[in-house]
Amino acid sequence: MARSLSRRGMLQVAGGAAGTALAGRFGAPTAAAQETTELRFAHFLGGTQGNLLQDALDEYSQVNPGVVIVSESTPGSGWVQYLDKVRTAIAGGAAPDMFMSWGGSLGEAFVGSDQALPLAPYYEQYGWTEMLVPAAMDAIAVDGELYGVPVALQSMGLWYRTDVFAANEIEIPQTFAELEAAATTLKAAGVTPLSLGGKFGWNVMRLVDYFLEVTAGPELKDQMLALEESWDRPEVVETYAHLKRWVDDEWIVPGFLAVSPDDARVPFYQGQAAMVFEGNWLGPIIIDTGLDTALFDFFPPPTDRDPLRISAFPHQILIAQASEQADAAAEFLNWFIQPEQQTKYFDVEGSTATLGAVPEDDAYAQHWQELLTELGTYPPTDQVFDSELMGQFFAVQDGIITGDLTPEEGAAQMEQAAEAWRQQQGR
Repeated sequence: MARSLSRRGMLQVAGGAAGTALAGRFGAPTAAAQETTELRFAHFLGGTQGNLLQDALDEYSQVNPGVVIVSESTPGSGWVQYLDKVRTAIAGGAAPDMFMSWGGSLGEAFVGSDQALPLAPYYEQYGWTEMLVPAAMDAIAVDGELYGVPVALQSMGLWYRTDVFAANEIEIPQTFAELEAAATTLKAAGVTPLSLGGKFGWNVMRLVDYFLEVTAGPELKDQMLALEESWDRPEVVETYAHLKRWVDDEWIVPGFLAVSPDDARVPFYQGQAAMVFEGNWLGPIIIDTGLDTALFDFFPPPTDRDPLRISAFPHQILIAQASEQADAAAEFLNWFIQPEQQTKYFDVEGSTATLGAVPEDDAYAQHWQELLTELGTYPPTDQVFDSELMGQFFAVQDGIITGDLTPEEGAAQMEQAAEAWRQQQGR
C-alpha cells in the first residue's frame, strides 16, 4: 500500500536524496542537452484527449528546438492492456523514457521491480512539492518516496441527462433508495437508467465499488480492501445482490459485458441511457464533441453514509529507470506541470494536480473541484489490489452478472482469493 506523506515529509525526502550518489545524474542541463533529443512517452490517452496532449508535446518541441517527444498511445483499454505493454517494453530493453500510470498498486508495481526512477532530486531541483496538490502527491507516494509526478487527481460520479431527468420529473437522488426509485421510473419510461462498458472489467468495478460503499460504509470497506476483514460477509452478499438486481431489471444496458467503456458512452450521448459512471474527464469530451452542455451534468452517488465519499484517483507520469535521458524528461515534466501549461491544456485530463490551475470559465471543472474539497474520497479497487487479486475480483463480478455465481458464492469466492493472498504475504 502507498503510505501517506506530508508536505514537510516530502521536502525532507527530497532534501535527503539530493545528496546521494544519484546527484550526478540529476545535475543541471549541460551543453549536450542542446543536441537533438528524442523522448518516447507512453500513455493511455486517445481521441480528443490524445490530440490535445499531442498539441502540448508539439508546443514543447517548438519552444525547445531539438527536442522531439514521440507519443506512444494505447487508448481505451485501461490498465489491463496498457500497463502490460509498458512492462513488456521495459523487460525487453525498449523502455519508453516516460510513461503514464495510475496510483496505488498500479504505480507501485513499477517501483517494486525497480523500473521507475526515484524523483526526489528533481522535486528539489524544480520545487515541485510547492507546486502540486498535496493530496495528489500523497496518492502516489510509495513508502515515503516519490517516483512519479502527478498530473491529475481524477474524481468520479454519476453523469446524467438533465433533459431525461426533467422529462420524467426526477430530482437529483439524495439517498440510495431514491436512486433506485429513479431507475425504476426511467425503465418504465423506456429509458435505460445506466450505460456501462463491461469489457476489461474496470468500468463495472466502479459500480461494484459504489455498492460496497453503500452496504459496508467507509470504515469497514477500507478494512476489507486492506484485507483486514473477511469478504465472506453479509455486506458483500448485499453488494452482489444489488449488482444482480440492476442487471436482471435491465437498469444497465443489455449486453454490456462485451461493450468497451468508450462505446458505452454512445447511448448516453443519444439520450437512450440516462446515466454513466464517469469522471471529470468527461466534461472536456462533451464540450469538444460539440454536444449541448446544458443536457449533461453530474452528481455524487448517494451512499446514505457519513462522510459521503466519491471515488478518486491520481494520474502520474514516471521516468523509466532505464532511460538515458532522464534529465531531459524531467525538464519536460517541469514545463508541463506549470500552471500556465496546465490551465492551457486542462482538457487533456479534465483535471490537474497543479495548484491554481483550474480554469475559472469551466463550470464542470469548478464543480468537480468543489466536490473534491467538500467530500471524502476512496480509491478504486484496482488501485489497491494487485493484478492477481484484481483478476479474481473481475471474475467474481462477471460471474454475478452472468448468473454463474450467486451473491453468496461470490462473497465466499472473494474471501478465498483474499485468504490465498494473505498466506502468500505471510499475514
